[in-house]
Amino acid sequence: MAIRGIIFDLDGTLANTLPVCIKAYQDTVYHFCGRVPEEAEIIGLFGPNEEGMLEQMIPGQLTETLAYYLKVYEQYHLQLCTGLFPGIGGSLSAIQSKG
Repeated sequence: MAIRGIIFDLDGTLANTLPVCIKAYQDTVYHFCGRVPEEAEIIGLFGPNEEGMLEQMIPGQLTETLAYYLKVYEQYHLQLCTGLFPGIGGSLSAIQSKG
């Protein structure tokens, strides 16, 4: 049976983006609430998607908070994400070579 497609999750699967996520949540909460949540508080909320986490941290403002979070996430991703986890590049190349 031929594989017709593969779906990957970026965060924590292909690359270590945990520092990016933490910093983006901290900046977002600070921007809207004037406080910086601790890393442990943010990690304790992991499970839901970004929308679910933002709604828990800043209820009732999802449209604004999500737009802000995604903007700062992209900025921090360029600064803090240094590359793929070891072995991922080779795996992706092998998958690509198989068509």
